[in-house]
Amino acid sequence: MRASSIKIFYDGLGLARAALMYEDWCREYEVDRGNKGLRLISISDLVNIIRLANREDLGVDIYAISDRAIDKVVKSNLNCWNSL
Repeated sequence: MRASSIKIFYDGLGLARAALMYEDWCREYEVDRGNKGLRLISISDLVNIIRLANREDLGVDIYAISDRAIDKVVKSNLNCWNSL
């Protein structure tokens, strides 16, 4: 048996207020002031994993749920594919 793809989690869950945002999650509550979510993997690690997966002919699925995370993932993928 051989895997056909891998899944990478770039940011946290929305329900946990951990998805990577440009603005604070909820400015109405003191507990969320300054909380812009979590990045779970660096861009350089993400690019390296994508390159390795490409060499092994594996598909890559990336979990990115928020505005900032999606922007970062799209830009990193463009940089990765342009450098192949």
